Formats: sequence, C-alpha cells, structure tokens
Amino acid sequence: MRLPDALLVCAPAPALPSPGQLTQGAIAELLLAYDAAHADCAARLTAVRRLNAGAEQAP
Repeated sequence: MRLPDALLVCAPAPALPSPGQLTQGAIAELLLAYDAAHADCAARLTAVRRLNAGAEQAP
C-alpha cells in the first residue's frame, strides 16, 4: 500500500507574534516548542518515506 504524498509534508509553522507581545522567556519557550514539533514531524516523515520506499519495491 502506498501512502499519499500529501502525508510527506508538514504544515508550515505559524508566524511568531510581534516581539512586543512576548517576553524573552516566552519567546525562548515558543522556539523550543517549534523545534520539538519539527523534530517530531521530521522523524515521522522519515518513517513514512521508508514505508513508501518499501512499497515501491514490493512485487
């Protein structure tokens, strides 16, 4: 079974609020959350790509 290619792309990260609305600590936490979300998405997409590659090679 081949997974849809649309599942291989992450949605773009939301825009950051204007700097005047957040403290430095809040901005740092937000950036860490974005980094964690990206790492999770990248790991999932790697797994999906491996599954797709195996599906293309199956008889």
